[in-house]
This record gives sequence, structure tokens and C-alpha cells, in this order.
Amino acid sequence: MVEVIATYPAYASHRMALAMHPVVSSLRFNTIEPVFGQKRKFIRKMREECGDKRLWLDLKTRQLRSTRVSSLPQSEITLSHKISVNTPVAVLFKDRFNGVVFEWMAEEVCGNRIIMRPDFSWVTGAGEAINILAPSLEIDGFFTKADLAYLRLGLHNVMLSFTELEEDLLQTYSLDPAANIIAKIESRRGVSFVENVYPKYSGRVRLMAALDDLYINMGRRKEDILDVLKIIIGMDPDAIAASRILTSLEREESPSMQDIVFLAHLRALGYKRFMLSDGLCANERAVFVALKTLQSLIDKGHI
Repeated sequence: MVEVIATYPAYASHRMALAMHPVVSSLRFNTIEPVFGQKRKFIRKMREECGDKRLWLDLKTRQLRSTRVSSLPQSEITLSHKISVNTPVAVLFKDRFNGVVFEWMAEEVCGNRIIMRPDFSWVTGAGEAINILAPSLEIDGFFTKADLAYLRLGLHNVMLSFTELEEDLLQTYSLDPAANIIAKIESRRGVSFVENVYPKYSGRVRLMAALDDLYINMGRRKEDILDVLKIIIGMDPDAIAASRILTSLEREESPSMQDIVFLAHLRALGYKRFMLSDGLCANERAVFVALKTLQSLIDKGHI
């Protein structure tokens, strides 16, 4: 049976209709979204609005994000984690409006600050994801302060961004022994985790092919994504495919052929669980067309 996880758009007027939609089996809250007031009270309200459907907290962990707005002529970007990496190094930024990925060079790194070369011409917003693919990259720490605050609320259902090490799972269980974990695979190190560590946790931890960052992190060999998708579903027959699902609807009135064929390909590989992205679910028109499309594909046996 096909299952659909929708991203809960916390302050959108259509959030209740989305949560109650019959195609949606569970909800995911992206914790990078700002919350006004007490987190505990906010989570309580979300759980009430989700009814009997499961609510997942998507924790940001070691995912690199800018922590404040940086714009020209300023060329310094402050990150969510301290890092070390050989420089100069390529830094990847994604235009969230059209999906285009841009590459700019950083000249120096100092703790959680990266200094871009003078030709840098990009405005980064607070919370914007940044990717550095260099093998020499080391990220200091796993959980952010916000992650730890959410873990203390006792929801238990958590998605761990950029899962790459067994220690990531052990840290989570040490903080919440009852944790129900979805390990988001978003990098080549994450794929290594799937092949070498995950078998010990099979059946206890669910895998997610987080397609957006995972595809970016294929680097120059983008075609490797095909093998990676097979590896993940081969290790976990209940794995979830996330993010690049029907996203053409954010820009177009009807889904693109590529979106339809990609969904059918994922289903042919064995994927039967799909998660819809932040951008799609925040767009009222787009998300309900997406759910209608998914229902039609399910009814016709295409997925």
C-alpha cells in the first residue's frame, strides 16, 4: 500500500485540510521553520491538528545552514556548525525558486565562518542549506541546540538529517530510548552508513532517500543516484523517497512528464512511501493538485 507523508505548513491556512486529506498518512514538521512562543505548546497544537495521524519532527543535525542573512558586499557566511576543510573549497547554494544549484569558492574557513572570494554574488537567508562536497570536510557535532530542545519534548518520532555514522543513532537513543527514527540519507557518507552500519538496525530504523540534497551530493557523477536508490531500497524495503516528488507543480499548473515518470520509476524500484517537500506543501494549489495526481496514479496501479 502506498503511503504519503506531507510536510506540515505550520502557519498556512490550508494546513488542516492537508492534515485531514485521505491520501496523507502522516505529517512531517521541518524544525528549521521558525516557531513563535513555547515549542511544547506549539507541538501540542500540531498534534491536535494532525488528529490520529503520526507527526514526525525533522531534526537538522549536521546539515550545514546559514544562520543569518549575508549579502554583498559582505562575503562572510556564518554556519550552523563549526567545520574544518581544506581551502579553497567549492560551496554549493540552491535557488529555492527554480532549483538551480550554484557553485562559489570559499577562500578561508574559521570555525563556523566561511569567507567567500570577492566575486561571490549570492544572498543567503537565515536557515538556507549549504553543501560542501569536499572529502576533507569535517563537521563539529551532530545535534543543534534547537534539535536538543525538540528531543526533550517527548514526541519520539524523529527524522535525522544527514545520518552518516552509527554514533548518530546512539546519540539519539541516549537522549530518547523510545525514539522512532527515520535516518535521512543525503550524502555519499550516508550511503556508506547504509551499506556498512544499517544492517545492525534493520527493522528498528527506517531509511529515507532524501533526494534533494542526496542528488546534489552526488557531485560530478550525478548518474550514481540510480545505484544509490537501489542500494537504499535494497537495504530497507520500507524506505521512503522524499523531496523531489511532483515539484514541477510549484511552477506549473499540471505535473511534468518527468515527475510522473520518476514516480513510476521509484515504484518500480520498490518504493511505496513518499514524502512531499516544504515548498510543495506550502503552496495550497500545488499540494492539492499533487495529492489528486497521486490518488489517480494509485487508483490506476501506476504507483
